[in-house]
Amino acid sequence: MSVKQTTRDRINEVLSFELGIANPERFVNESVIDEDVLMDSLEKIEFVMAIEEEFGIAIPDIKRNSLNTLGELMTFIDEELSKTEPTVA
Repeated sequence: MSVKQTTRDRINEVLSFELGIANPERFVNESVIDEDVLMDSLEKIEFVMAIEEEFGIAIPDIKRNSLNTLGELMTFIDEELSKTEPTVA
């Protein structure tokens, strides 16, 4: 039986496998991406690009600058994914 991964699980995988951050599950929703996750500006760009690829979404530049915490990022991703999910009539 396959268990569907949560948005947070997939973000953690990106943090771990794409950016080499050990134990990404230690971060909480309130963790500030630049400060708590300790990303410089180039790493944040790489992180956002990897998130876009992982979830098949685009994060506009203006939105990138306003996504400060992992929780804000998860909310944005979930909202974008809900736009593409088919609705049941």
